[in-house]
Amino acid sequence: MTKEQIRSIIGENIRRERIARDITIEEFAEILDVTPGFITLIERGRRGVTPYNLLRISEILQLSTDKLMQKRSRLTIAEKNPLKVQCAKISTMLYGFDEKELEFIILFLSGLRNMKRRNVNSKMDEDGEDCEDGEDSDTDE
Repeated sequence: MTKEQIRSIIGENIRRERIARDITIEEFAEILDVTPGFITLIERGRRGVTPYNLLRISEILQLSTDKLMQKRSRLTIAEKNPLKVQCAKISTMLYGFDEKELEFIILFLSGLRNMKRRNVNSKMDEDGEDCEDGEDSDTDE
C-alpha cells in the first residue's frame, strides 16, 4: 500500500466519523486547535497525519487509531442512531475542557434536567394525571 493510499484511508475514516457525529469541519478544527483547511487536507488524503495528531483525533472521536487506519472499516456510530450521534457530538465537544469547566457543565446539565422534570410534573398536575383517585389537585376537602 502506498503512502497516498494510507493517507486517503485515514482521511476518509476521519471524515466519515466527523460527519456521523454531525460535527462541522470548523467545529472539529476548533476542538483540535488547527485550521479548517488542515482538516480538509487530511480528510482528502492530501496531507499526512503525524502520530501525535492521529492519537489526538482518535481520542476526540473515541476510536482506536487502528480503526482510523483500517480500509473500509466499520466504525462506531456509522449507523446514524440520532441519540448516539448527539451523545457522540457532545462527548467530542467536551474534549479539552478542564476539570472545573466540566464540573460547571455537569451542574448546568443537572439544572436543565431538573427544570425539565419540574415542567413535566407541573404539566401532569395541571392535567390531573398525578392526583390520587382521579381527583383534581385544586379541590379542598
